[in-house]
Amino acid sequence: MINLLYIPYNLISGELDPRLFTNWTKLINLGLQSNNLTGRIPPQIGLLSNLEELALLENQFVGFIPSEIGNLKNLVGLALSSNYLIGHIPPSLGNLSNLRSLYLDSNQLSGTIPTNIGTWRKLVGLLLLQNYLSGSVPQGIGNLSSLVHLHLRDNNLSGRLPQQVCQRGLLQTFTASKNHFTGPIPISLRNCTGLIRLRLDLNKLIGNIDEHVGVYPNLTHLDLSDNRLQGEIPPNWGGFQNLMLLNLSRNMISGRIPPELGQLAQLREFDLSSNQLVGEIPKQLGRLPALFFLSLRDNQLSGQIPLEIGELSNLKYLDLSTNKLVGQIPELLEDCSKLEYLRLSNNYLNGTIPYQIGNLVFLQSLDISKNSLTEEIPTQLGKLVVLEKLNLSHNELRGSIPSSLSNMISLSSIDFSYNNLEGPIPDSDVFQRASEAAFINNKGLCGEVKFLPLCNPSPRHKKEDKKFVLVIVVSLLAALLLVFIPVAIFFLCNRRGQEKGESASNREDIFSLLNFDGKIVYGDIIDATEDFNSSYCIGVGATGCVYKAELATGHVLAIKKLCPHEEEEVERLKCFRNEIQVLTEIRHRNIVRFHGFCSHQQHKLLVYKYMERGSLANMLSSEEGARELDWVKRINVIKGVAHAMAYLHHDCIPAHNPSRYIK
Repeated sequence: MINLLYIPYNLISGELDPRLFTNWTKLINLGLQSNNLTGRIPPQIGLLSNLEELALLENQFVGFIPSEIGNLKNLVGLALSSNYLIGHIPPSLGNLSNLRSLYLDSNQLSGTIPTNIGTWRKLVGLLLLQNYLSGSVPQGIGNLSSLVHLHLRDNNLSGRLPQQVCQRGLLQTFTASKNHFTGPIPISLRNCTGLIRLRLDLNKLIGNIDEHVGVYPNLTHLDLSDNRLQGEIPPNWGGFQNLMLLNLSRNMISGRIPPELGQLAQLREFDLSSNQLVGEIPKQLGRLPALFFLSLRDNQLSGQIPLEIGELSNLKYLDLSTNKLVGQIPELLEDCSKLEYLRLSNNYLNGTIPYQIGNLVFLQSLDISKNSLTEEIPTQLGKLVVLEKLNLSHNELRGSIPSSLSNMISLSSIDFSYNNLEGPIPDSDVFQRASEAAFINNKGLCGEVKFLPLCNPSPRHKKEDKKFVLVIVVSLLAALLLVFIPVAIFFLCNRRGQEKGESASNREDIFSLLNFDGKIVYGDIIDATEDFNSSYCIGVGATGCVYKAELATGHVLAIKKLCPHEEEEVERLKCFRNEIQVLTEIRHRNIVRFHGFCSHQQHKLLVYKYMERGSLANMLSSEEGARELDWVKRINVIKGVAHAMAYLHHDCIPAHNPSRYIK
């Protein structure tokens, strides 16, 4: 008789035959996780009286959890996560007194948590997250003296959190976010020094944070956002030496930001937005070398923006909007070279817009509206070619809108309203398509849009126009006198002209097409792939799909479309930028040719030369292709890859490249 059946991470499909369990009564370990099993979990599974480990997670089981599982008195581990199970958690599971781990997360379970939960005194890990559980959490959970991991997030639970959840101080991870919990943070958490992750966000918790939250030397994540917490941030929180995420946003936290938080050397995400914080932004925050997300918006912070913010070399997101900040925008912000999102709106900032902002080449959103900024808009902003949103409204800016802003090919949203701007607006599409609200209440903007007056030519231009008319008249007279000369020249040069035209036509390549009108090419790509119909898909990767696009001109392109996952948006854009940055600076015979990219609201596209023979993997996977690719050719392929890698690592000197962007 077998006592171990462990077949995880395969492609086993179909339903479990109930008859199998009558022959497996000596089975101790049954592991079928990460397969494609379907149907219901047979109640006959309760016959496996010797079973200690049951792992059916990450399959496609449906229906109820069999109550017969409660007969498996020797069960130590039960994992049914990531299926489509429904109904209540069977109270019979309370009979499993030896249970150490219970994983029921990521299903569709409903009802309440069994009240006899306190019988699981040996339980180390309890995962009930991402279900539809309701009601209160039984206070008996405080009797689980061995509990280390407790995850209740993403349910419909209500009432108070168990106050003795960390009675023995062994708890390391506790998540209860996205529920309807009320009352204070459990008092036992204050002395729960072993905590590594604490997430209680998106509830209705009350109380003072300085009374209920202690100092946890191993803590990496602390998220108490979207509650009704009060009090001041304790200075001793600077002792969270391993903290990577600190989020207290959307509460009623008051007082000042402790300078001691500048000691959190591992901090990556820091969000104190939408509270009642006062005082100045501590310059010590510039000592957070790993920080990439900083939001202090919607508080009552005053003083100037610390120059030390410029020392945050890894910062990607900075939001200081809706405060009472004064002074000038620091020029040293250009040292935050990875910045993608900058929002300083709704403050009392004055002075000029630093031209150094134009050096933030990865910036995608810039909002410095509702301040008291003066002087002209720097022409250097035109270098922000990946910027999508630009808001300079409600300031005191003067002069004209620089024509260099036409170079901002990714721009999709603009607002220059309520300033003292005058002169013609740039002629790029985003300016021509913008609404009237984007330009209202200025001194004298003009342009060829219906809601703005046409730009009148200057007196000098009028004189030049008269001279131009005179030149036209003289030219026409000369043309009449020489009417036969062009005819003669035409017949003499006709043959040469045809040859030259043929040569020019042969020289036309895809670059001339892309550089001529990117909008047309983008539209042609949509048409050629029928809006990225799956029938045109020729490959799928970790970050997106590759499509074959045969344009009406006859050019064939390979289009890589990045997958739009909101939860991975930052990583997705990072991959998008990195690939553009590398491929626009290199040219090598063994590296597929890069034609351009599209940063569109709906799509992020990379445009490559289409390789007619497909990928090496496809060729090797077919018998005919593998036979054709003999060992001599394979060695040449390896050499080509090696040459390309050597070029990238040692020989590549980025050369000047013309613009190759598709809007």
